[in-house]
Amino acid sequence: MKVKDDRAPEATSPFSGTCPVAPQHAFEVAKLAAFMRKHVRGFAGELEVEPFEGGRRNPSLRRAAGRRRHLLRRGPPGALLPSAHAVERGFRAMQALAATAVPVAHVHALGEDPVVSGTACHVMDCVDGRIPWNPTLPGLGTPERAAHDDEMNRAVAALHRIGPAAIGLADHGRPGHASSAQASRT
Repeated sequence: MKVKDDRAPEATSPFSGTCPVAPQHAFEVAKLAAFMRKHVRGFAGELEVEPFEGGRRNPSLRRAAGRRRHLLRRGPPGALLPSAHAVERGFRAMQALAATAVPVAHVHALGEDPVVSGTACHVMDCVDGRIPWNPTLPGLGTPERAAHDDEMNRAVAALHRIGPAAIGLADHGRPGHASSAQASRT
């Protein structure tokens, strides 16, 4: 599958679009559908699962049922270090940030039982947006680039104004790490 990206007018990107589920990432879709019926309000219909191409760390899969789209973030299969690919941490952070000015997708459910998708996973809304793979933002004019930078800076500033302890994340970072140092401010 060839997908246009923002690197060059006719370039293809290995980091966008969807692809078939790789054999090492296969799982029983019926078990995931049962989990979603139980934990995702309003979930109905047949479940279609499409992995995103080019994922770096945790496999991400788009799931569609009717007109609703969700994203499944799951850890990779196999033995992992206890802190590696911790989708549970991502779920907890996004859930905590939802009540702040930091833009995050709504998270619906955390599945810690590997029976659901083969590994721990969480379900969140799939939000459309532009992913600028090239940091030079080719093709954007000055007004669009300024708007992009303003929104990025607004989101980062909102994140830095939050004390992790104030949103229940005082223990989220490693002791002595930047996130833990910020926790002491609240």
